[in-house]
Amino acid sequence: MINQMYMTFLQVAQSGSFSKAAQQLFISPVSIMKQINNLEAQLEVPLFKRTTQGVTLTAAGESLFDSVTKINVTANAAIESARSAGQQEKEIIKVGASIMRPGAPLVEIWRKYSDALQDYKLQVVPISDDDITLKSPSTEIGTQIDCVAGPSDSLQWQENYSVLLLGMDKFRLAIP
Repeated sequence: MINQMYMTFLQVAQSGSFSKAAQQLFISPVSIMKQINNLEAQLEVPLFKRTTQGVTLTAAGESLFDSVTKINVTANAAIESARSAGQQEKEIIKVGASIMRPGAPLVEIWRKYSDALQDYKLQVVPISDDDITLKSPSTEIGTQIDCVAGPSDSLQWQENYSVLLLGMDKFRLAIP
């Protein structure tokens, strides 16, 4: 990430005034002015032409603006690349979720033990309840999803899948 003074410089250049930049950055115009004055003192060159109508870039300011913009884009790409690489190192467990088989119980358990599961990432994938049969809780298990959370007391499911009992709940039925 680039130095805050340079980010302030970019905002002032894009806004065309210290006060507009201050509004965008949620800091005072005086703070903006001090940062720009310090930057100009460090570089020993004026970056802005100041008028009562606002500010415009000098030739040195335009050169710096182009360079800092490129550096900012590169820095953001590097940060995103690092985040992406960090996420790819984690093993992703895809949990199927639907109206009839909400993933919330598994997500709650996951949160409880998240410290021990740092090498894994949980991804909730929407599934359809249309493909559920007596033989399979979902035809997407093993292809699109790794597991589902839901009722699993069918003997056929227990014979064909590894079933982990997370808890028991009474069956509820609402009728008019």
